[in-house]
Amino acid sequence: MKNICLYLLIVASSLIFGSCDVLEGPYLETHDMGGEVGEKNLLNVLILDFTGHTCKSCPKAHRTIDQLKDLYGDRLIPVAFHTGYFARTQSGEKFTRDFRTSQGAEMGIHFEFVSFPIGLVGNLDKTRLSTYSSWPAEADALMSVESPVELSTDIDYNENTGAVEATINLINKTALEGDVRLAVYLVEDGIISWQKDEDEDPIDVENYIHNHVFRTSAGSVWGETLSESESSPDANAQIKKSLLMDSSWVPENCSLVVLLYESGTMEVIQCTSKHLIN
Repeated sequence: MKNICLYLLIVASSLIFGSCDVLEGPYLETHDMGGEVGEKNLLNVLILDFTGHTCKSCPKAHRTIDQLKDLYGDRLIPVAFHTGYFARTQSGEKFTRDFRTSQGAEMGIHFEFVSFPIGLVGNLDKTRLSTYSSWPAEADALMSVESPVELSTDIDYNENTGAVEATINLINKTALEGDVRLAVYLVEDGIISWQKDEDEDPIDVENYIHNHVFRTSAGSVWGETLSESESSPDANAQIKKSLLMDSSWVPENCSLVVLLYESGTMEVIQCTSKHLIN
């Protein structure tokens, strides 16, 4: 509650004074999760960031995610979908790199974005799209939530063929109710390319570092429904997923993001991330 109130104060102050892109203060250095965290299976928090390289306000959202990663570490799992008008490429020397994907376009149709940057924290519910100024409070509110699932990933990457074989290890503490789906995304960090940034002068930044960029999914971007046995209480399942790397992606900078969510509520039940090459 202390951290939630603190973040709400930050957000309120940003609205009053017109600056909501920077989270400053000692609360970024520590985060008290209580004395029994090691005994709990806590929820990792997914952030879906819908963005584009010609969106001049989008770097504010990127920086918010970076600050939350500094705060929460591996428990904060971001995925950046470059989609819509601001993700279009341009002729000339700038903004020629295309980060768009068919999956991102599909999400754009589903969510019907009217402004950027926009995103989702801990869910895939189109009615709960929010701006970056609210992400700290939303993420903080989920950090003490327990998950009914232990989720981990083993990866076998063939550098000769680019084939990625993932084994998703799923251990249920209770029965998973509803239509629970599992989705697997591949994201890439450290991509240096152009980005508009209204906080920089000049506004067109040549060597901007793009992180958490969605590249592809293993199957549908919405995932596939777990079987009855995989949703049962005390299930200890191994689920195989595969995808193929593009030769332009850097394996050392790539990770697999695995998420479980219930399609009725669109709430994320658990998620995890693992580097392709450790």
